[in-house]
Amino acid sequence: MMLGPMSFSRTRTAAAAKDAPPAPAPLPAFELQELWFATLRSEWASLAVIPAHAGGSAFEIARALAEAGSRHRGTPVRLVKADANDLAQTAQFVDSLSRKSGGGSTKRGGEIIIAVDPVVENPLGIAIAFAADAVLVTIELGVTDLASARKTIEMVGRDRLLGCVVIDPAR
Repeated sequence: MMLGPMSFSRTRTAAAAKDAPPAPAPLPAFELQELWFATLRSEWASLAVIPAHAGGSAFEIARALAEAGSRHRGTPVRLVKADANDLAQTAQFVDSLSRKSGGGSTKRGGEIIIAVDPVVENPLGIAIAFAADAVLVTIELGVTDLASARKTIEMVGRDRLLGCVVIDPAR
């Protein structure tokens, strides 16, 4: 009597699949990885991400940056969502982190990204921008008006600005 190779092979394949490590999560989009590496041109331990227009949200871009950074570092980049309810506490938290790191990250690792409410709508977010080592402003095509973008940059300070990222909501 001959055993067919299929029954042996199925058992072996099932056991091998069971012991295999889980597949890694997909990489963030190419543009987000590029943005992450562009932010690394400057030294920072804390990065505030602020939408330039009233009603805007920076959370998705901040989350995506934290994900890209975590994948790049191999260690988590912390993400904090600072909304109207806890801006003062978040600013104190970020300020304490910046003081511990000496106002910038000389050795990479331990970064924190803070998604902040629009400062043109809630000026308390400026405290977080001032406490953070750097600021990234988000601009949505067809949504953000030039006056709001200029006002946001003026309020957070050009010297703190890493840059502006333009987001196409249609994509």
